[in-house]
Amino acid sequence: MQADDNHSVLVEIFLYEGKAEDAWREASEGGCSDSLWLRLAANREKEHPEDAAPIYLKYAEAGVAATSNGRYEDPVNLLAKAAAVMKRLDRSAEFVRHLEALRAKYKIKRNFIKLVEQNGSRCTSRSYADSRSNLGSDGAHFANRWTRASCGIPRAFACPHSFSSSSSRLR
Repeated sequence: MQADDNHSVLVEIFLYEGKAEDAWREASEGGCSDSLWLRLAANREKEHPEDAAPIYLKYAEAGVAATSNGRYEDPVNLLAKAAAVMKRLDRSAEFVRHLEALRAKYKIKRNFIKLVEQNGSRCTSRSYADSRSNLGSDGAHFANRWTRASCGIPRAFACPHSFSSSSSRLR
């Protein structure tokens, strides 16, 4: 993922023509706009989830960093997508570690933390012990405190549909 958008026009054309692999190649080689990266991630989510997860995580963090005292729904929706993709890749523990790092980095952003906590406490199914075992004591403590009970990934992050839909813009 490059910051520039030199190949945005080519990526857009390839996507319009239904040539998703060519669009991915162009974006990877020359970069594209943020909105196109998110479209590419959505297109690759099913067949290439390992490509989609880093894009969702990157833009979720960018959204949190760019937002001041308000609209964190978009970044949290991206976190939900990343969680779902990473769960399919059996990388739930990695997602929890990433989420823990975001919470620590942006702990001053109370509205973000509140939204994460609201959406992370909805799961009431089986114990979180399976995914905690690879986190170490600090990660396990965080995961326990954050979800109390879970099914591998906090329920809100396991199902993107549990969030209200909002605009796809990050800024």
